[in-house]
This record gives sequence, C-alpha cells and structure tokens, in this order.
Amino acid sequence: MSDKAPLNQNKLGLLPGIWRLRNGSCGVGASGESLPSLRNAALVIAAHALRSANPYAGNSMEEHVVYLIGSEPEKGQYPSEVLLDGDPPKIRVEGPLTDELKRAIALKHTHQYNLGYRIKGENVPKIWQWASKRKVPDYYTPQVFPCVSSRFKDVVERFEPDVHQFFPVTVVNKAKEKIAERWLWVVCNRIDGVDREHTTFVLKKGVQWMSSWREEGKRVRIPDAKLYHSKKQTEGYHFWRDKYLMGGGIYASDEAAEALLALELTAFAASKLETV
Repeated sequence: MSDKAPLNQNKLGLLPGIWRLRNGSCGVGASGESLPSLRNAALVIAAHALRSANPYAGNSMEEHVVYLIGSEPEKGQYPSEVLLDGDPPKIRVEGPLTDELKRAIALKHTHQYNLGYRIKGENVPKIWQWASKRKVPDYYTPQVFPCVSSRFKDVVERFEPDVHQFFPVTVVNKAKEKIAERWLWVVCNRIDGVDREHTTFVLKKGVQWMSSWREEGKRVRIPDAKLYHSKKQTEGYHFWRDKYLMGGGIYASDEAAEALLALELTAFAASKLETV
C-alpha cells in the first residue's frame, strides 16, 4: 500500500538538521541547535513533503520499513483548541527518576508523556475544547498529546495489546457541550532503533544523533548526513519512540502504519523512512 499524498511544502521550513514547522512545531531534530516549543511534535510527517532533502526519509520497498506517523491539518489549518483541565507539564512517568529518564528529559522532551514510558494518571486532562465547526479528527495533538479516535485505538491494541496507555477525554465545543469522545494516547515502547552501520550522523556523547553541533566555538556539520532505521533493532515493535532522537516522534512498523492508512483516518498521515 502506498503512503499518503505529500504534505504542502509551503507550510514548512527546513533548517540544517531540524524539521521546523512555521507554526512553531518541530519534529525529530538532529542538530545541536535548540528546538522551538513542541506544539505538535507528531507533525514531523513533513518528511513526506520534502523527502529529497530529508536525511531521515526514504523510498525503500523492502519488507519491514519504518514509518513516522503524525497529524496532518485538514485544509492546511490548525483549529483553536485547548485542554480545559489537568496539568500536562506536571504529568510524570511511573517509577523512580532514573538516570535514563533524566537523560531523556535533558533531550528537550519537555513533556514526560512523550518519552515512551508509562505515566501516572494524575494531571492527565479529561476535557478538551474543540473550537471549530469541523468534525473532531481521528488524530490530533493538543499540547503535543496524541489524541485519537476509537478506530485508531483499536488498531494500536490489535497490534500491541496491553502495551500502550489510553486515557478517555471528552471533547466539547465553545458552549461546553459534548461533541465527541477521544483517547489520549501514551506510547509505551522506548527503544534504540537507529542503524549504526549505515547512519552517518554522530551519536554525540552517546545520547543524541546529531549532524550539526558546536565544538570549540565553531559550528561542525556533516555534509549530506544520512540516518537509517534498523529492521533488526525495531523488529517485534509496532509503535515506539526512539531513545536517541530528539523531538519525541512516534515511529511505527509498516504493518501498523499501513493498517492505519487503510482506514483513511482524518488529519492522520504517515511517511516511510530509510530502513536497512
């Protein structure tokens, strides 16, 4: 099955080593430069639009191709929306603050529900206001929190039952009237999925893949840097976040991504990545 039609390139800007959307969002950045606030981290499927310039994207037709999944705005616009309760910045992962968790937070992951760990239920929102006359989409990311329909949730649970977390959220309009029910999705696989042999990015200090960084006051860049995802390292997983890629993107197996694409979910898109 082919992936979705390319996104509108006019909505995007490409900086060295960083995917940055003009609305202030960004994706799996790989440079040493600071990233803007992650309003919609999952929007990094912009790779689909700029494949020729993107060090992550590819066209491999072999089996087990990794996908990057995220939201694509309908009609090129993001309706106003707000979470009316809860306190997302205060959401914490289950368990102690380990060295691995500290490292993850240090990689600019400002929201702990996007780290690939299970989270505590405290401070998770339960009411989301959708300020638009359009239908609530199947996939959206208020405050960088993946919010999905039951159709989406069913696919995730079919591929990885009892792995990920889903928190129910009621969607209301400006009059506070209920218009839909959705699920806040917490991806609970966190793996090292980048191939070491073919990737030309550098795993700086053993914590982050980078193609550009500052060293002794100078900017160092790797020309035409390439990043490859590993079939072997991602085998057996269907949805995950990567330990060493900044930005908190959600990755998926080809089986899972294509199952979602087959449903023609609204505001959802997926892009194939270079996989070896």
